[in-house]
Formats: sequence, C-alpha cells, structure tokens
Amino acid sequence: MVVAAVAALTFTASAALAKVAFPGHAKKPIRALTPPAAFLDTVRQDELESGVLAPAQADPATATAQT
Repeated sequence: MVVAAVAALTFTASAALAKVAFPGHAKKPIRALTPPAAFLDTVRQDELESGVLAPAQADPATATAQT
C-alpha cells in the first residue's frame, strides 16, 4: 500500500514538473523569420547588376545582323 502511494505521489509530482518545464505553447508572440532590410537591398542590387532580375542591356554600339 505504501509503495503504491509513493508511486502515485511520484507520478503526480513528475507530471506537474513536466508541465511547468516543457509548456505546450510559446510564451512570446511568434515573429516572422525575415532577413534584415539591408541584406535584402544588397541581394536585390547584386541580382540587378548581374542581370538575374532584368536582362543586361546591350551596348548601343553593338550591331545586330540585318535580315
């Protein structure tokens, strides 16, 4: 009988401690994982310079074949 009481008390105490130590929800509001604005500006500028976002403009002196 004593062993069962100790087991029940141990189970109850460990369940209470688990609930306190490992909550099931976030305590703070969730924040979106977005990169800093300066980083985004740099990446956009690099992509524009390399022609990824917009095709590179041809040199005006370049002539195309006449058809």
